[in-house]
Amino acid sequence: MKSHGTLMLIAALLAGTTPLVASAASPATPGTSKSATPFAPAVSEFLDLNCYDCHAGKITKGKLDLKALSTDLTNDKTRAVWEAVYTRVANDEMPPKKEKVRPTAAERRTLTDWLEPRIIAAEDADGAHEMVARRLNRVEYENTVRDLLGVDTHLKDMLPEDGQRHGFDNVAGGLSISSVLMERYLDAADHALDDAIFHGFRTQVHSDQTLLKDLDKIKDQTKKGAYFEANDALVWHNTGYPQVTAHGFNAPEDGRYRFRIECWPHNPDGRSLAMAVYAGEFYRGDSFFVDYFDVKGSADEPTWLEFEVVLKARDTIRLIPYNVKSWEVSTNGGKGKSKPADYQGMGLAVRTIQREGPLGDWPPASHAKLFGDLPLEKVAEARPRGKRENAPIFGVVSKAPKEDAKRLLRDFARRAFRRPVTDADVAPFVKLVDDRLDNGYEFEAAMRVGFQAVLCSPQFLVINKATKPGDDHALASRLSYFLWSTMPDETLTKLADDGRLHERSVLDQQVERMLNDPRAAAFTENFLGQWLDLRKIAETSPDEKLYPEFDHMLEVSMVKETHAFFDELLHKDLSVLNVIDSDFAMLNERMAELYGIDGVRGFDRFRRVPLPKGCPRGGVVTQASVLKVTANGTNTSPVLRGVWMLENILGQAVPPPPESVPAVEPDIRGATTIREQLAKHRQNESCNECHHVIDPPGFALESFDVIGAYRDHYRSVGEGERVKSQVRGRGVQYRIGPAVDPSAVMPDGRPFADIEQFRARVLEDERQVVRCVAEKLLLYGRGSELSFADRVEIDRIVDRLRDKHYGLRSLIHELVASDAFLKR
Repeated sequence: MKSHGTLMLIAALLAGTTPLVASAASPATPGTSKSATPFAPAVSEFLDLNCYDCHAGKITKGKLDLKALSTDLTNDKTRAVWEAVYTRVANDEMPPKKEKVRPTAAERRTLTDWLEPRIIAAEDADGAHEMVARRLNRVEYENTVRDLLGVDTHLKDMLPEDGQRHGFDNVAGGLSISSVLMERYLDAADHALDDAIFHGFRTQVHSDQTLLKDLDKIKDQTKKGAYFEANDALVWHNTGYPQVTAHGFNAPEDGRYRFRIECWPHNPDGRSLAMAVYAGEFYRGDSFFVDYFDVKGSADEPTWLEFEVVLKARDTIRLIPYNVKSWEVSTNGGKGKSKPADYQGMGLAVRTIQREGPLGDWPPASHAKLFGDLPLEKVAEARPRGKRENAPIFGVVSKAPKEDAKRLLRDFARRAFRRPVTDADVAPFVKLVDDRLDNGYEFEAAMRVGFQAVLCSPQFLVINKATKPGDDHALASRLSYFLWSTMPDETLTKLADDGRLHERSVLDQQVERMLNDPRAAAFTENFLGQWLDLRKIAETSPDEKLYPEFDHMLEVSMVKETHAFFDELLHKDLSVLNVIDSDFAMLNERMAELYGIDGVRGFDRFRRVPLPKGCPRGGVVTQASVLKVTANGTNTSPVLRGVWMLENILGQAVPPPPESVPAVEPDIRGATTIREQLAKHRQNESCNECHHVIDPPGFALESFDVIGAYRDHYRSVGEGERVKSQVRGRGVQYRIGPAVDPSAVMPDGRPFADIEQFRARVLEDERQVVRCVAEKLLLYGRGSELSFADRVEIDRIVDRLRDKHYGLRSLIHELVASDAFLKR
């Protein structure tokens, strides 16, 4: 239950955000003008020659009647229709390519050049070109608090899921603010300040190490025969129970720790060995995956793995080998049950575990970010848990509380609000602190209230709110949240203070600096996670009977492959068209195994691998991550994959199906193919209207199964030929189902036989792919809906990039320097 004072604070903060929320989420007001602009004679002639034969009078059969359509572009619905006409004509989609006589590019510009300035002027009159403010989404909030306070605090899950627009959760229209959300923000701010404000015993940096075999619980399991010892190390082959957890080697207190683990393959057999690391409190199931690490070397020359991880007090780590033949340990070649020590295959040997932490300076970095140069001083004494003697308790002390409060709050607000602040800006927060000091609060407790209020204020929660035309501080925030998903650093802030950030040469320098910074990993993760739906990678679990090859390593590697591929395009300014097709892939051993590519060893490093001739891979669209998130755990659907391809790669909006039409579910029994089912479905004319566009890209991707493996036959759990094969020592249960047919005909009549020909068909209109990627980048980078003027500007950017082979890095530079990013 919130206190009355806290609820009053919520009410005050909400009152300040009300107009902001309306501006971020409200649709444009429809135009009220009833005047229609007459066509220029050349435009009328173009429509008469190229459009009216199909789109005028009774011959339209209830479809678009251009002759009857008003030219009153102040009307939202009318303007939307003319925008669609503009797009289809500009992209040479209309008149249809099947027409014997079609207009030239110059003739098409007769219509588009007339429409363009009039549509843009109508949008401008509706306020569609104003910079739209939006709040931080959950990821941005957590990252910003981390950088503002200097603490590793998990806050994202304390906040409700963000709404989405066009697949992105950082677009203004999906990010409203409510009283419930404000209460969550108060809780999150309270939690973050708990970690940031030091009040207690001085943190000690512990440097500890142990032999894994000497931990008590490990000894007990070793005596029971679960593991064995060799070369002073613990050796095990199993990936399941009992798992090797370093109980008795627990973190002494909260903080970031550095681990070093001494390990090697026991009885190496030529295969690669890896180790999965998990961390957390395993008794109550509160644990998380850290990463996979390659294990090499020998007892004489062991591998020392090193990683850092944030732990709570009493947390520890768990180690699991990968790529060992654990199923062979208990079989003993069919001669009865054996002990792990009798097994002569490869196992994981771990000797020493070293742990250092909590890492960090004294006083903690968070202290300086909040309290500046005020010292931490002894305020009391108490006995720490597990100690025999008292120790000093430290806290913040001020000799001039009100003066220090105003100074500290001004500095904190400047960083939190990401712009210079005035006395008037900080006055409400200073008053909160002064009132509590007057009521007997300790300085630290009073300041906490002020800090919490700043973290829940609209000035902190909202970005893109320009205080003046050409506001460089608003630009600094927009740029930083685009490429780093967090607040601007001091370099960006200083350039904004100097009023230089908007200069093209400065912008280019900063984009280069930011893309080369490790923080740009957040751009790769968050943009791809939403554009390509990679955040959904774990939402489905492939059926174990149909896809026994699937495992956790493969799921993790899928996402890493796509991240590495995107980074390769980004860092080397390779063409955006590599999204459709490329002559290389970024692989580790697990992905290479799935793709049937030899010569790739090791699991924890992704490297550029040339694709062999005839390989169906290449580009993003045939990567296992994309193929998994566009399928469920049991089967694939050309409809789902077709819609995904159209919307995310080709930039074509797909209307939702009528509610009365049931979904087409593939038959995993193997009796009927999905192609046969869809053919029957398309006999309905209203269904065929969309499916003749949706199905072709979906059929092209039918050559890939639920986990992204190439196939020429479906798998079945019912009818079909039995398969004599084993996965992890067990015979597979699926059968060979019907043959896959990846051929289809494009909506304009161009046929293709397989994925290779389909990609070639797509690249015959390469601009559509580049345009789609540019629109996704601008939507994500700006955080607001795209207008007609934005799309026109994107078309011009795409044209300019043709000579640069549509480089991804060049595209980002052009977008950041555009009016669409700088001014709207």
